[in-house]
Parts: sequence; structure tokens; C-alpha cells
Amino acid sequence: SVNKSRNMKITQADIARQLNLSVTTVSRALQNDPNINTETRNEVQQLAAKLNYQGRTSVKAKTESNPMRMIGVLVRNPDPSDAWAPDDVASGYLAGMSKIAPALNISLMIHYVNYGDEESILNSETQPPIMRDDSLDGLILIHHFANSIVKSLAQKWPTVTLVHDTPVDINADLISMDNSDSIRRVVEHLYARGHRSFGFCGFRPGLSWSRLRLGAFMQSIHEKGLELKQENILNVADTQHIIKAREEGVTAWVCSVDRIAYIMVRELTDLGIKVPQDIAITGFDAVPPLLNCPQITTVKPPLFKMGSAALYQLIRRLENPHNPPLKSLFPCEMIEGHSS
Repeated sequence: SVNKSRNMKITQADIARQLNLSVTTVSRALQNDPNINTETRNEVQQLAAKLNYQGRTSVKAKTESNPMRMIGVLVRNPDPSDAWAPDDVASGYLAGMSKIAPALNISLMIHYVNYGDEESILNSETQPPIMRDDSLDGLILIHHFANSIVKSLAQKWPTVTLVHDTPVDINADLISMDNSDSIRRVVEHLYARGHRSFGFCGFRPGLSWSRLRLGAFMQSIHEKGLELKQENILNVADTQHIIKAREEGVTAWVCSVDRIAYIMVRELTDLGIKVPQDIAITGFDAVPPLLNCPQITTVKPPLFKMGSAALYQLIRRLENPHNPPLKSLFPCEMIEGHSS
């Protein structure tokens, strides 16, 4: 690892040596070159921030001509009864942002928007005071905000959304996980274990990532030449339907989120149905085990990396305001648990 005294300047060569990359790759990654792999760009930029690299990064130390930037982070609190938003997701993103913000000369303003009160963020009387003047440089949105709200915010500030995609007429960048690749890997995992009849649970059409996960699931089923009945695409865990489908040969269920998967495991187990011997179940999000269930097979998004990437992308947007919106997808890790 690089070990220099405080008076010695960290160079791009130091970063390249530690990551086993070329100096050219490091230089392009620090300039947010989209031709450099997203994972590599993030590794380079995170190490640069950790080492307090002050060279030709896109964000330099505070000077009179380059003052501190103020970035707002709006977190929409989910409906308390909503199973689609794990509690620790926002904290994972915020940890990634907070880690790199000091080295990038950024202060974060974090504001939670209560469920059902999203319109308040557009009202000057109820929004954070910093949004009423010219102090705020840009916004990062965590969890789902209505397209109309995102559009209003993006018309005033450079905006990056985390996970929730928006239509092309909304000038907002996206940082998300690769939902499609993750679900395809889950289906492949189940297929390799002999499953040939599947169901999907947890479809919520108002959420872009839910649509993507269902779409990837349907595509995977189609590519393998398998049959999928429309009735086996569920919004919620309907235990009686799942049992009936099992009698008709459906042996594996792909759930869009872990919380629905754990509900399914718990209710089926309580009825004497064995998981995974009778029915295999997978989730998404890698939340800690719930409802006294063992760890399920799931997908773990890189929340920390996605949070830091959102901050870097917002800086890139500030410096290149006329660039078209950029959508960056991060690969996820599949965790094989006891449910498949």
C-alpha cells in the first residue's frame, strides 16, 4: 500500500501502483471517462479520496475560485407497512457519500421526506431553508419520488436519482444496481438445481426497479423455453395460491425483495411445507434474516459504492451541465442461502 508522509504529494502513479492499473487508466477514471469500466472508476476515485489526492481530479481543494459545494440528499421515508424499502438501504448510500465528501470539499445536507408528504419538498415554506436560496449546488434523491416531483427539482438543480429511473424528458442521472443481470443469475441458479416451473412475487408496477426485475425474470424464462403462467406473477405473497401452484408443478419462486421472500418462507414453513425441499425461494437486497428464518438466497447490491458514485456523478454533472443524462449500473453479488 502507498505510505507517504503528510508533506509528500500523492500522484496518479501511486494510485495506479496500488490498484495495479496503468496511469492512463487512472487519469481517465479521475476524469469520469465513461469508457472506463464503472467499477474501475469507482475504485480509483475512492482510493483518490482516501489518500487525499490533490492532483488533476475533477474536484480540487477549496480555493477562492473553487468554494465548497453544498449537496442536498433527499431521503423519502417509506410507508411503515411497505415491504419494498429495507431500513438500511438509505444508510448504506449515505455511508458511501459521507466517506468521500470531505476529500471532495463537499458538505451534505440530508433531509428526510415523510411518506405521503412528498409535495412538501416543493413548497418554500416546508422545504429546507437552503433550498430557498442559491446555496445548494445539486440534489441526490434516495427512494422513490414521483416523476412530477423529480422533474420539478431537476429543472432547478442538477439531480441524481438512486435506483429509481425516470423518463427521458427528466434531466436526471441514474445510479442503480444491475437488476436484469442479477435476476438472470438467480434464475440460472435455480435452473441449475433442477427447477423448471417458476413464479414471481413482489411486482409493483409503479417502481422502475420492480418492472426491471420482472422483465428480466420473464426474459430468462423465455430464453430457457419454459412456460410462465400470468397467474403466477403475484404482487404479494399469497400462500394459498403458492401451495396450489406447487400442486401444479411450480417449485421455485423469485421474489423482488427479501421481505416478501421471508414472509413466504415463514408462512410455508408454519404450514409444514419444506423450503427448499418442496419450494425454493429467492429474494433481493440481502437484508438480515427476518421472522426467525435462516438466511435466504438473495442478491446484495453494493450500496456503499453506489452512494459514492452518486456523489461523483453529481459533481460530473455540475462540471458538464449540457451532457445527456447518464445511467450507471453496478453489478451485485448473489448470496446462496438456505432457501434454494
